[in-house]
Amino acid sequence: MGALHNIQIISSTTKLNVMGRQDAKKSTQTNYPTFYLSNEEVANPLSVIKDFFSFAHLPEVREMLWLSLKTNVTGSFPHGEALNPRDRLYILLLYEQLLRLIEAAHLLKEKEKSL
Repeated sequence: MGALHNIQIISSTTKLNVMGRQDAKKSTQTNYPTFYLSNEEVANPLSVIKDFFSFAHLPEVREMLWLSLKTNVTGSFPHGEALNPRDRLYILLLYEQLLRLIEAAHLLKEKEKSL
């Protein structure tokens, strides 16, 4: 098996055990800083979700994620062609949008825990 055989399937109640590391200390910190959100977005994380789907519709997001994953895993571009500059830009923008979406989701999760 490859290097990924150590990744464990997780449920929503367990934490990811990256690459089978048993030495990872369990963190109790939950108030992580945000790096990609403005003060207004921190106050209203749902706006980030709306912005994400203004950036791209669900089928487009799926396509960009698949293209990015396939390119990274196989080491080659679809049909042996190089990605054009526009596709590269969209993949980078998607990455940035996903970081923002993850931070917003974390804020929503923490807000829900405090209710």
